[in-house]
Amino acid sequence: MSLLLYQSWRCAEKLLALVSLGLLCLLSLNASDSATIQEAEALFIEGSVDASITLLENLDLDTNPRALIMLASIYCNTAEWQKLNTLVEKMEAIPYLKDLSHYFFGRIAFANNRLGSARRAFDKAAKERPSGTQFIQGHIYFYQALCLQKLKQIDLASNAYEKAMKNNFTAESLEEIIQLAQFHTLFADAQTTITYLNSYPESLLKEDARVGAILGRACLKKELYFSAIKSFNESLTLEPEQVSILALRANAYRIAQNYKVALVDIQAAIELAPELGELNYILGLIHFEMGLLDGANMAFQKVFPYLKEDSNFLLLSAQLAYTVDDLPFAKKTLDCYFQLTDDVAHINAHYIDLLLKDSDSTNNIAKPQSLDWVFFENYVNKKNSTDYILTNSSSASLTFFMAQVAKAKKDLLTEKRLLETTIERAKKNTPEYLCANWQLKALEN
Repeated sequence: MSLLLYQSWRCAEKLLALVSLGLLCLLSLNASDSATIQEAEALFIEGSVDASITLLENLDLDTNPRALIMLASIYCNTAEWQKLNTLVEKMEAIPYLKDLSHYFFGRIAFANNRLGSARRAFDKAAKERPSGTQFIQGHIYFYQALCLQKLKQIDLASNAYEKAMKNNFTAESLEEIIQLAQFHTLFADAQTTITYLNSYPESLLKEDARVGAILGRACLKKELYFSAIKSFNESLTLEPEQVSILALRANAYRIAQNYKVALVDIQAAIELAPELGELNYILGLIHFEMGLLDGANMAFQKVFPYLKEDSNFLLLSAQLAYTVDDLPFAKKTLDCYFQLTDDVAHINAHYIDLLLKDSDSTNNIAKPQSLDWVFFENYVNKKNSTDYILTNSSSASLTFFMAQVAKAKKDLLTEKRLLETTIERAKKNTPEYLCANWQLKALEN
């Protein structure tokens, strides 16, 4: 972390440069003091923080504001809040350092979770600081944003974050790097987070589990699945029992179609937190794509209480349940789906509804205005033949649900033909493809 140490020291130098001209007039150091500060700087850059602090503490801080400010900056970065408080009292007695004293007092209050006091201090520092002093302004607004975020005033936090960026805020420590990356994720976008974290050496991932977790989430949003997995690996190496990261890595492996590894991850997450029923959604998707539809249906039943207002989940669950002959769960999820639908429902929901003969649930829902729906109704009512519909349609969804009609009539040859047609028409890993493939294997066995 020598890079961060060097940045911290340069921050102390910049803080000094931003003090009003009145201070600069008083900074005539004797040769001894100047040599001591240069030696302290060299020690700090080398990573000998304690030795650097000792040299600065031995100077007369009452008559050496340069050392005072440098030491305060170091205390901020080493979280020596009691020692920093003593320095703040010294700053308050110096008129041209009063604005800086507000900033450092705010840092102390924030570290002790006194959010109201911290916010007021940063507000005062921002108000009193002369315009154009971007370095300290960036830090003031950054910590304002942190306070406001903790106070759940998200819009104000976003404004403070934007001001910090406009004032060229630069992170001084690992904690600030992580906090800024979290702000980029919350207020900017995934690419900003990725670009920011990748601007640091890759070894940063090994410093704190949160770095890999944040970077992995951002990569996942950008559909950079292998990069996401790599970042999650680094995070889990440092903290192996992160349930949320195990689940996210499982989902990334699922999307990359590495189902066996995905299954190991999600099962580990469920074992660590069995009370988190929503983890079963990822388990269900993995089972579904592996062709283990019974297992997928069981997982979806467990997650139903958590996702019963998610129309996409409900429709997928209804189709899956109908495929594996779990008609009660198919009806339950379909009823919930229609309750969430105002006027227009997915055509697959209407197919399942007609197969279940549950027309009461769709009294207020408009029927599909499509040729596929006309074909399906005619097929159920024996008005169009299989050959006619196959010749005049291209929908995999239509042929899959036609196969369910043939299955109910125990017309095995037609069922097999329609399932094979569905697989030919459907894209791989779509619900129609997976459901048709599962039923076809069951039929052949």
